[in-house]
Amino acid sequence: MTKAEELASISRKSKKVIIENLDNESYNITNTYVMVNLEGEEYMNFFDKYNSYISTADIPLEFEGVISIDKDDDQFSEDSLDTKIITDKLDEANLEVESTHFYLSRGKKEEVKLMKLESKKLAIFDREYEYLLSLGNEYRIKNTESPLFVLNNEKIKAVIMPVKYICETSIRNKVKKLIA
Repeated sequence: MTKAEELASISRKSKKVIIENLDNESYNITNTYVMVNLEGEEYMNFFDKYNSYISTADIPLEFEGVISIDKDDDQFSEDSLDTKIITDKLDEANLEVESTHFYLSRGKKEEVKLMKLESKKLAIFDREYEYLLSLGNEYRIKNTESPLFVLNNEKIKAVIMPVKYICETSIRNKVKKLIA
């Protein structure tokens, strides 16, 4: 499965999917947890996979706007969009981030991936979106509570929203136990 098809698979489970056609013949697609920039064939792979599910209404080919997903009635609305509100925050993301090999469990089915900031702090992201890290060769963030930017040759390929860590034990202490 391509990255675009994987995104379609995850997006169809979301309550809202936003598609914005950018000037450079690429599309920003977001479910408000992640945003991915897709071009040409990648977008068509997303489009075809999303439309292949019986459980979701087909996206019209030239669609740009918001899809509100309801079990009984998928609604399409062509609103004016500006995903640049998110991508413009890249200027503030001046900390480099390194992927780790560590994951933490958050309940029975949910896991998070640990990412290490150059400031020696840890940020966590839903493991479901880990595949997006392979879209880039550089990761940047402003702080542990801000979006992670996945860059490829200084171009934003994906944005992943962080998740909050809720536990009595700090992340640092949990990691110490993992590596001990």
